[in-house]
This record gives sequence, structure tokens and C-alpha cells, in this order.
Amino acid sequence: MDSVTQIALGAAVGGVIGHKQLGWRAYALGAALGTLPDLDVLVQYDNAVDNVTRHRGFSHSLFVLTALSPVLAWLIQRYRHWQQYKVSFWRMLLLCWLCLITHPLLDAFTSYGTQLLWPLQPPPTSWSSIFIIDPLYTLPLLIGVGFAMYWRTAKQPHRGYWPNVIGLSVASLYLAMSFGLAQHMRSAGQQSTQAQQLDGQLFVSPTPFNIALWRIVLVTENDWYSAYVSLFDDDASPQFHHGGKLNHQLGNGLADVERLAWFTNGFYHINIEDDQLVVTDLRLGVEPIMPFRFVVAQQQGDHWQPIKSEQLPTKRPRGDQLTWLWQRLRGQTNEAPAAIDYQLQD
Repeated sequence: MDSVTQIALGAAVGGVIGHKQLGWRAYALGAALGTLPDLDVLVQYDNAVDNVTRHRGFSHSLFVLTALSPVLAWLIQRYRHWQQYKVSFWRMLLLCWLCLITHPLLDAFTSYGTQLLWPLQPPPTSWSSIFIIDPLYTLPLLIGVGFAMYWRTAKQPHRGYWPNVIGLSVASLYLAMSFGLAQHMRSAGQQSTQAQQLDGQLFVSPTPFNIALWRIVLVTENDWYSAYVSLFDDDASPQFHHGGKLNHQLGNGLADVERLAWFTNGFYHINIEDDQLVVTDLRLGVEPIMPFRFVVAQQQGDHWQPIKSEQLPTKRPRGDQLTWLWQRLRGQTNEAPAAIDYQLQD
């Protein structure tokens, strides 16, 4: 999720554990711990594929964060300023641990994928039920923390505790609802593939900033398809449209392609653009705006020469494509998204 949401979640969790003992300090400490795992963005690797696929790696590992929690709890309590507060080591340990691990667990609800079990190497966990930025999840957290901080400042600490609990509960219920909707959309997608006599793997994800319009990607042995389903559709049966060939064979023997195949769990396609091999992550985006596209090889004669991978610039849609997204969300059109005439982002 975005940094604001992770800070808000960390603050809310910290407040639930330490509000009565630490006051505003519990929220500040939770906010800091809640954003700590994302400091891995400061680590720059040699190429674009590694920068993307190693993010949410070691710093998001449940093993690493669990091992780090008692160290941080001990260091905090060793600091003389914190010794004046009557907080047991076990409460401080619980605060540190929950604020840290809720970060990667929330990230695992997005489509990007999170390596919860690093250094083990299963494909990144992606329950894919919430967009990376969703105001309806973030706002209850911010409102709850805001009221708690206000009433704490007004010297009404017991009154301030409950707005934070309520805000965290509302956000958690929204997250649970998104997960339930994702499973419902997956079931609808499976029924539709059977009706259309298509056989393959499905990936379900919400479209930007909402959980009302969902995108379903189907990869078969050689092709990929996509469908969009809105909660406001009269007919909730997804209609899959052919996206193109996967062309996975073009990437045989290329390390960056193998890395992306693992990272996407097979939801990628390869195409040739200007004598370059381009790999696209099919899980994220709304056609034709696919944000994770990588140049991984250059054509030399009859073979592909690996190069230092680069991420292609993100595209931005025209106004009429945004209009389509809004209309599709409200169930006012069943057309597939247009795939022409998009511009480079400024």
C-alpha cells in the first residue's frame, strides 16, 4: 500500500496497544514502525527487474520482522527517555511486532505481491483484493487516529482510545469485504471460462481506487484474455476478450524473464518492439495502461542478446479512456477498454 496508509495503519495499531500507557507516543512509534519495511526502496540494484522484484523482499519477511521485533523493543526500553513510562517489555514487544508485520500483511492484499516467507522462494503472496491506494480503507484509519490524538491533547485519554479502535475496525471490515468480493469475482470468472470453453489460470484484481470494478486476467497455454466485472452490472457473468499471445518461448534462457515469470506467477506476456524484447506484467493496470513493462534483450541476428533491463515509461490515458473506466464501474457499458492512442506521461 501507499506510505500514508502504512503510516496510518502503524499508528492505529500502536495506539490500540499503547494508548493508555504512552499516549501520543504510541501513535508516533507505531507510525515509524509501520513505514520501516518500505525503507528497502533505498536499496538500488543493478537493473530495473531486480529493483521491482526484490522490493517487498527481505524487509517484508515475517521471519525477519519477527526476529527484529525483540531487538527493537529492547532498544526502545533501553533508551533513558522511555524508561519513565511504565510499559512492560512484553507490551513493547507486542507493539513492535504487530506494527511491523501488519505492514507486509496489508501489502499482500494488493496485486503487486509480497515475499512474506523470504528467504524461502515461493512466488510472492498476492491476495489481490485491494488497490495500492484506496481512500475508503485509509480514511477510517486517519479519522480514528486523528480523533484519538485530539482527545489525548485535550487530556481525555480514555475517551480518545475508542475512536482509534473504531477506525481500525471499520478499515479491517472494509479489507475483509474486499477479500470476499475477490473470491466472488474469482468464482464468477471460473464459471465464465467454463461457459466460453477456455482453460487456464485466473488472476483477479480491483481497478484503481475502488472495490466495485474488477479486472480478471486469464492465461491459457499460449494466450491471455481479460474481462471486467462491476458490482453494478445487470449481468455479472464476465465476458473475456482476447488480449494477445503470451510468447513465453521468446524468453527462454533469459534470466530476467525467468525472474519475472517467478514474480508474476506466470501472468506475463512478451512482445517485440523496435527489435527489443519487452516483458509486461499482466496483473497490474487497465488496458492499455500497463505500468510494469521491461526491456530485457536486444535482437542480434537470429538470437536475443540480454541487456541491462530497463522499465519503460508509464503511459497515461486519454480523457475518453477515463470516461470508459467510470462508465464501466457504474455498469453503463460492456465494451472492452480501448487499446489505441495513449500518450507518454509527462
